[in-house]
Amino acid sequence: MYKVWYWTLVDRESDGRFIASVPDLVDVAAYGASEKDALANVTHLAVEHVRALVEIGQLAPRASRASEMPSATRSKEFSRALIPVDVRRASATPGPTLGVPH
Repeated sequence: MYKVWYWTLVDRESDGRFIASVPDLVDVAAYGASEKDALANVTHLAVEHVRALVEIGQLAPRASRASEMPSATRSKEFSRALIPVDVRRASATPGPTLGVPH
């Protein structure tokens, strides 16, 4: 297996809940009572999302590099984290360092 590491942005809502989102995976976000819970929930959703894409014949979305993430902290941003998603090497979208797909 090959790990794709996706950046996750964690925001703290005004009601105290945390929401973690994965910018590279459209519509993948999850709430939690704590930052840890939100990260665990979004990791599970990210794994399921990528698995579903691979099952229908698509490649796993390419993960952004740290330099591609917004440098300015957003107003509700609490933290950032990397989460791993296991895929078969052949299912990973090649990035600039992995070469051009054939």
